[in-house]
Amino acid sequence: MRIATIALGLALLASAVHAARKPEEFRAGIKAQNQKDWEGSIPLLRLALEKQKEDGERVRISGAQNYRSYLPHYYLGLAFYWQSDCAAAREEWKKCLEIGAVLNTDEHTALLRYLAEIEQGRCPSPSPRAGRSGAREE
Repeated sequence: MRIATIALGLALLASAVHAARKPEEFRAGIKAQNQKDWEGSIPLLRLALEKQKEDGERVRISGAQNYRSYLPHYYLGLAFYWQSDCAAAREEWKKCLEIGAVLNTDEHTALLRYLAEIEQGRCPSPSPRAGRSGAREE
């Protein structure tokens, strides 16, 4: 009985650890965005989304303090936004809101602000690779 209980506990722990893993493409996509490589981040984030649906869990990107919420639709929206494709950005952000994982994250406020800018007809000029950052400080 005791061995069965321990085995069950280990199995549950292993499944929880596996569930917490996120696709490496998400980290690579965020790193690309940190370098202002908006175009390069898009296929990485799409692949991450194919591998695992959006859930808003925190993901360590690099280092001890660089975490982001697992929100591929949000970050795809950023990539499109900074390339002046505001229609595609709006579409990704609407998906993000429909899924709802963004609602309790730091990214939620920024998403609403970006959507408001688009609704007011303010779409940025294409951002050069070394140009403006899409990660606004809150």
